[in-house]
Amino acid sequence: MLEVEHPIDYFKKEKTSLKAAEPLEGAQHVKQIASRRKTLRFKRSDDNPELPENFKVGQAIGGGDCFFDSVAQGLKQLKPEMDFTVKSLREVCKRFAQSQLENDQSWLKKALKNEAEQINVYVPHIEFTANDIEQKSESVNVLGLTSPIWGRSEIEGRIICKEYNVKLHIIEEHIVEGKEIWVNQIVDESGSRSINDINYNEENTIHIINRGNAHFEPVLSKQEIQHNKQQSPGPSDYDDEITPEEELINAIKSRDLEEKKLEKIKRLFEQEPKPNINFQDANADTPLHIAVRKGEQKIIVFLINGGARVNDIVSRHDRTPLDVAKHLNKQDIVQILESHIQPSQQVPVEEQPASQQQLLQI
Repeated sequence: MLEVEHPIDYFKKEKTSLKAAEPLEGAQHVKQIASRRKTLRFKRSDDNPELPENFKVGQAIGGGDCFFDSVAQGLKQLKPEMDFTVKSLREVCKRFAQSQLENDQSWLKKALKNEAEQINVYVPHIEFTANDIEQKSESVNVLGLTSPIWGRSEIEGRIICKEYNVKLHIIEEHIVEGKEIWVNQIVDESGSRSINDINYNEENTIHIINRGNAHFEPVLSKQEIQHNKQQSPGPSDYDDEITPEEELINAIKSRDLEEKKLEKIKRLFEQEPKPNINFQDANADTPLHIAVRKGEQKIIVFLINGGARVNDIVSRHDRTPLDVAKHLNKQDIVQILESHIQPSQQVPVEEQPASQQQLLQI
């Protein structure tokens, strides 16, 4: 790996240039996004950096969400018990930005200023994915959004590293003194720095690559991918190493069509022991929290009819399933959830009389 004597400042792009064009601004940027959405998956170039045998370059969605998708896949390998999506990582960035609104010394404000952005504009914009904008929800129309904020390692990457206590390793192809080279950067909650080499097996480190055109892709461990395949639960009998509740969570998180998911979930409740429908995972999410984020109404109705609590179990972000639906502006789901709120769910369980708490446990 060619040694880089000084850290690269990505905010001052005139010092180095990407092999392909930098993200375009304004109308050109929007046009680029529209073109990327048509393909969704990008063709890979043949010129790759040398990777260890047990690592491979994966794929990421386009449309301005490739950075978040790549990081989400890396996080999933590091923390398989948690659920990571483009949307959830964008929400992490929004929450952090909100916490910095009154902090005049915030590094985030300075970084955004260098990008000609204001934090009060960033906060309402960052949560929206390319798909959100394509759907043209009421919020998107009110804000006049035509494209999402593209993920940047020194801004969104730094925020995500702080939230999950990880490091982000970025491999990028640059032109330095007329030569094409691969440059390594490490980002953590304190900032970014150039490095000469990287241990790909270092703990709590996510690896992503930008091979040009500002399109990021994940660099994933083959061993971890194979391990996940071997550990994937089947659709029927319970595995000795997986609980009924974990099977339920896995079924809801799967990429199957909703009808197929619903069939799996129904089978789970036909078996013994049946899953605890209000089980909370490592992220304090119930199955209903996850189904709401997925936006799958048939599964939501099934869970509610089976006893899922709508408005009195909170995730680690202190949100009930109803709060999540409102936060994501899923009005159709809000209506479904509100129509199933029972009087006992209007106040927290711990504040209810003992007799009512007993009823909630039946």
